[in-house]
Amino acid sequence: MNIKQLTYPNTLLISLQSAKDHLRVTDTNQDSVIEDCIKSATGLVEKYTGQILQSRTYCVYYDSNEIMSYCPIHIFLYPTTAVTSVKYLNDAGVETTFSEYTADITGFPTRLLLTTTPTMQLDTLNQFRVYLTAGFTDVNEIDPELIGWVKIFTAFFYQTRQPEYSGLTVHEIAYNYERALSKYIREPIL
Repeated sequence: MNIKQLTYPNTLLISLQSAKDHLRVTDTNQDSVIEDCIKSATGLVEKYTGQILQSRTYCVYYDSNEIMSYCPIHIFLYPTTAVTSVKYLNDAGVETTFSEYTADITGFPTRLLLTTTPTMQLDTLNQFRVYLTAGFTDVNEIDPELIGWVKIFTAFFYQTRQPEYSGLTVHEIAYNYERALSKYIREPIL
């Protein structure tokens, strides 16, 4: 299985003004730096927790030996909001839409159950493709504590952006964020 992100969020998870208020920055000289810090902080929280905080689209690729009818396919992207299409490479190598499946996006992992197995070329990589949308569509659906951690990391990245910065703060915040965010790690119930 391979996962490819097809689209990226076009907005920030927290607003620039909200971050500037948190940082107590009033001028506009550092706006692009603060935006980069917000993106980095959001990525860190997403990577550590396994939760996709902003909606985007993905393609999940499977090899032919990973696909069997009546055997669920697990997709580990949380939260999955829609399976938009399922496709495969037919015997001629042409991407073809496949409609004989049922998707369950209510739990984690997302499950896809094929009612038949498409005829595919053997020994070809990435033959079966699931196109989907994953991530929260409304910031109000995200636990406020996670938003708070994005603000904390934004401030941390902003304050430690200079190469001459050193000290124990880096180790202290690393320990505290791992402990605080560990309860948000999404682990599948199989």
